[in-house]
Amino acid sequence: MSATHSGFGQIVTVGEPRLLAGLDADHPTANLARHRQVHGNVTAAANREQLRRELEAAGLRGRGGAGFPTHIKVASLGKRRSPVVVVNASEGEPLSRKDAVIMARVPHLMLDGAIGVALAIDADRVIMYLHDDRAEAYTQMQRAVAERSDTVSIEIKAGPARYIAGEASAAVAFLSGGAALPTRKPPQPTEKGVGGRPTFISNAETFAHIALILRSGAAWFRSIGVASDPGTMLLTVSDGSTHIVVEASTGTPITHVVEGVGASLDRSSAVLLGGYAGTWALPHMLAARTLDRDVLTKDGLSLGVGQIALLPTEACYLRETASLTRWLAGETAGQCGPCVHGLPDIASMMHRIAMSATRTEDTDTLLRWADLVDGRGACGHPGGVSRLVRSAIALSPEHLHQHHLGGCRVTAPVFPTPMALAAVSR
Repeated sequence: MSATHSGFGQIVTVGEPRLLAGLDADHPTANLARHRQVHGNVTAAANREQLRRELEAAGLRGRGGAGFPTHIKVASLGKRRSPVVVVNASEGEPLSRKDAVIMARVPHLMLDGAIGVALAIDADRVIMYLHDDRAEAYTQMQRAVAERSDTVSIEIKAGPARYIAGEASAAVAFLSGGAALPTRKPPQPTEKGVGGRPTFISNAETFAHIALILRSGAAWFRSIGVASDPGTMLLTVSDGSTHIVVEASTGTPITHVVEGVGASLDRSSAVLLGGYAGTWALPHMLAARTLDRDVLTKDGLSLGVGQIALLPTEACYLRETASLTRWLAGETAGQCGPCVHGLPDIASMMHRIAMSATRTEDTDTLLRWADLVDGRGACGHPGGVSRLVRSAIALSPEHLHQHHLGGCRVTAPVFPTPMALAAVSR
């Protein structure tokens, strides 16, 4: 296990580093020369089919949250001409820092992956998409692009710093000259994306893994991690104010990840996995669990965007959920009924349950409303809020009963909700 610090934040590696290899106190970030010294040059796949086969053999799944098999995105491009490659580094989760670390510390690894994909699928354009409040990352990316001499055009575009603006179809809409709002699917971006052209869009971390696969091969990539989801992954471990990015292989015990940053599950009252639209867990529920997304999903949990948020013992997860649902209700695109009408009502009821004596009927009403919005609308936003609420209500019947009696007096939330984002033009 190792840790390094810089102006771009602390990083920790648990086990063999791959994405963060070569970073240390003397080299807190990798310029092009250092990058090539550590990783060498990337040999691009000859064509789409070779890229698809290599990614399928590697078993790479997207690291942006959904865990979608990357080779299927390549396959879905078919033989469509004039494709575009988009690196989605928007990272709208308030506690997440992993994409920012990639852009600031290993930008060339991510760019190698994007260029490698572009060459294989005959794309002439790579677009880096990030939020317009990431000035430091934007500057770092400009420097990295200026160091390179790729034959493929690399552009950096900054969109509005709003939670929903990072959704793939919202990114495509913005890069096509429209508002950063989700659109209904189909068509998928691989069918009709930026400017009407087929678009391969994926998360920043995913492109960095693609670069490693193109360099070292599928067998090497599969040599660590779980068989169904091999390789390493980046996670942000946070207590609400401190954010540490960890690289660990899939299958690593969650306790090892938490202890690697000097924290402890035992010093937490609850843990929020996967981001603000994720799932709550009690510390003992994670004591024997590993970074296995499939197993966690079967058990009703999710790593989502790769976030482990530790709630201090003096805080209340129901109070946090009330704060988060209110923020999430304000971060909607404002274009679909389930979000416009349903989420404010859910947030209001969640606040009532968290802050005052209520009846069990109120909880039943909240869960019914959560079911009504789940799976509806142009994107997964209402479903994410529904997932968060259901996990909070189910977490501890005893603590919920205490709230029904008005017995919990915790009032101040710990996790930040940057309400200033709500003022950004939609």
